[in-house]
Amino acid sequence: MSRIQFVNLWFLLFLLSGNVFSQDIPVNNEQQLENLTDEGQGETEDDSWMQEMDQYKKNPVNLNLAEEEELRQLRWLNELQVVSLITYRKLLGDLISLYELQAVPGWDLATIRKLLPFVTVIMPVKFPGALSGRLKGGEHRVLLRLSQVLEKSTGFDTVEKEVVSWVARSGCYSGTAMNTGICFNMGYWEIKMPVNLF
Repeated sequence: MSRIQFVNLWFLLFLLSGNVFSQDIPVNNEQQLENLTDEGQGETEDDSWMQEMDQYKKNPVNLNLAEEEELRQLRWLNELQVVSLITYRKLLGDLISLYELQAVPGWDLATIRKLLPFVTVIMPVKFPGALSGRLKGGEHRVLLRLSQVLEKSTGFDTVEKEVVSWVARSGCYSGTAMNTGICFNMGYWEIKMPVNLF
């Protein structure tokens, strides 16, 4: 074995001997809740907190709108973390993503992982002004289309045929639509089709 091959082998072994890291497997939410009740008092008869957490799982707390009391009801947060989140929102505005929780002072990854099933970050939708202002702005469309079924040309036919009613041979397609962006959309369309009375 030459010296170059020997050095290459040691270099390869050096690269492969480093620590290998992987992602943590997320804790099952039900198991997490069971562990929390087991830590508390063993067998619990009052399961209101479990029902409350189940409700939070169905309707997650919006961290951009949550007040201090609502944040305190999430038992994984201590007082420092609650105050820190409120202060962070006042200084820097609403959270954009759940990943931003890592930047909040006092919040660690373990706490954030425990809270993930029960919280969300949704930017509040702000509607522009009153309803009358929303109706005045925006895009309005009106469409009116008329059509008429003409009689087939028969040339210079001298034989008189029976009189045919022309009342139902015209058609109309009309409507109006209004779009004011994400706030309000509405429309009305009417179709009258020509009918042949033969």
